[in-house]
Amino acid sequence: ALTVPIVHEGGTYSLPIAAIKVDYSTPWLLRFERAVISAYESSAWFDYYKDELFGILERRPETLFELNTELLSFFLKKTGIAAEISFTTDFTARDSGEYGKDLRGMIHPKRSNSILKDLELEKPYYQVFSAKHGFIPDLSIMDLLFNEGPEAIVYLKKIMK
Repeated sequence: ALTVPIVHEGGTYSLPIAAIKVDYSTPWLLRFERAVISAYESSAWFDYYKDELFGILERRPETLFELNTELLSFFLKKTGIAAEISFTTDFTARDSGEYGKDLRGMIHPKRSNSILKDLELEKPYYQVFSAKHGFIPDLSIMDLLFNEGPEAIVYLKKIMK
């Protein structure tokens, strides 16, 4: 897993994400970049996208919110997903509102994601280590982009049918 360290100030756990600062006092950027290179340098589209991805990190967004927003914008643009990012000012309680259920808690990196199986979102695409490990579902949008490039949108549309 690739993690981003944060500055732990008093009451960090109760701060809104927009106020949580990224901790650049450790060499996590170098470790992050090395991990991504190690995993994806032999993928078909790595060279095409790496400079822009690493450029986001090298700009050192101050807050976790800014970093997340820049990465989200990058991956939306590069995968061809035409989506407008908008932000809320309040939280709507679960199972309410115009769109119904809040499913954010259903997908978690440390739990089995049976909801993905139920929705048939585990269809394989080529992955760098698939010959050795088979298809590994639920990796990341970065995995899909580096392996599928401009075809990522085709894959996403296929699994959403």
